[in-house]
Amino acid sequence: MLEVSDARYAMGTVLEITLRTEDPEAGRRWMDTAFERVAGLQDLVSRFDPASDVSRLNATAGQGSQRVDPRVAELLSLCVEYTRLTGGSFDVSIGPLVDLWIHAAGEGLLPSGEAIDQARRQVGAERIRVIENHQVELPTPGMSIDLGGIAKGWALDRLAEDLAQRDVRAAL
Repeated sequence: MLEVSDARYAMGTVLEITLRTEDPEAGRRWMDTAFERVAGLQDLVSRFDPASDVSRLNATAGQGSQRVDPRVAELLSLCVEYTRLTGGSFDVSIGPLVDLWIHAAGEGLLPSGEAIDQARRQVGAERIRVIENHQVELPTPGMSIDLGGIAKGWALDRLAEDLAQRDVRAAL
C-alpha cells in the first residue's frame, strides 16, 4: 500500500486528503474528484457567494419559499432537527448576529443592546420551513442562514460516502 496526499483551499480552510492505495494514479484521480465535489457543495451553501442557494434564501427572507437543491433542503432539515435536539444551542439562523458582530469589529465598536436585540428577533432555526419539492422558507425578513457550524463536516460526510463506494478502507 502506498500513501497519496494532496491539499487545497476549500470552504475557508485547507482541505487535506491522504489515501492509502495500491494504485496511486487512481488515488490521485479520486482526490481530484473529491476536491471538485467539495467545491460544488461549497457553491450551494456559501453565504458569501451571491449565486448560492443559501445566499438566495437569505436575500429572500420573508418573501415566501424558494426552491433549492435537494441536498440543501436535506441539510437544512437536519439543521432544524439539530436545533430541536440541542434545545436551540445549535442554530444556523445565526446570520444576523454574525453580521452584526463582523460589522462592529470592522468599526472597532461593540454593538448596542438595541442592535443585538433586533438581530436576535431575526434568529430562530425552528422557524425555517423545509417544504416538499425542495422548497425552503425563511419566514422572517432579515433572517439569514450561516452554515459555518456544519457545512465542512457535511461535505466530509459526502466524501466518506464516496470513499465507501470506491471500497477505500484507509483515508484521512
